[in-house]
Amino acid sequence: MYCRKCGNEIPDDSVFCLKCGTKVEKPEQEIVVKNEQDDIKKDLNTSEKIEQTSQETNTPALSRKVIYGVTAAFIVIIIFIIYASLADAAKKCSLSSCDNPKAEGSEYCEDHTCGINGCTNSKSRRDKYCYEHEKELKCSVDNCDNDKIDGGEYCYMHTCEKAGCYNKKYSDTNYCIDHQIDMRERLAIDSFHFTINSAGGIEFSFRANNETKKEIKYVRFNVQLSNAVGDSVKEEITNKTYIPVEIVGPVKPDRYVTMYDEVIGYCDTCSRLDIDDITIIYTDGTEETGHFGYYCDK
Repeated sequence: MYCRKCGNEIPDDSVFCLKCGTKVEKPEQEIVVKNEQDDIKKDLNTSEKIEQTSQETNTPALSRKVIYGVTAAFIVIIIFIIYASLADAAKKCSLSSCDNPKAEGSEYCEDHTCGINGCTNSKSRRDKYCYEHEKELKCSVDNCDNDKIDGGEYCYMHTCEKAGCYNKKYSDTNYCIDHQIDMRERLAIDSFHFTINSAGGIEFSFRANNETKKEIKYVRFNVQLSNAVGDSVKEEITNKTYIPVEIVGPVKPDRYVTMYDEVIGYCDTCSRLDIDDITIIYTDGTEETGHFGYYCDK
């Protein structure tokens, strides 16, 4: 720029001429341009400040939206997992230790639902029926887990083998007391006694006539041991209160089944022998078991 008075070149931003001291007057266009540039700078600075302020203002809002969104998604996932778990659990057997699916109409699986058709109760711990049906269907003999036979109160193992009889078997025989075979009609007793020798051995004698009209192969029975006051005593070798006896034939009809002074066991305190039941095995392969009911004292 040049001084209008003396023509000296002076800097554009000078207020007075450095040579003549005249006040410098800038052209109007230059002032307008400068003002416009200043306005643009102001606008740019203002825009930058507004944008910065907007960013500073919106950043927390955006962060909160992201956090809310993630939290909501997490809650939805948790609810879905819980619902799926509950739905899956609802389909499983109600016993905590079982993962099998429930049987139709029951809260338990087939393995743990009562075996009676239409019953949806759980089985008892030791059976295939629920507690109520177990009481109805179980053999009435204590500690027997077998089912009752149709029409009876006992299982096949404890029901009299006489056709049409539902009574309980007597002792270890195959029939009830009413249908027990009277073995005195099969073996007519002739001699039955025992002695205790010096070693405590039981010397046993037995003699009975075969009145079965069949040839006998074996006669088997247990003799029960008792002392002088009627209490059971034990055989010293087996430590049992009875001694099994077997008399070997063959014995033809109307001949004697015999055992004479044979040591069958040892018990020096034994004072009485009882025979409750006897089994006869015939040479034709058949057998019979029935009540005998004899005893003898020393």
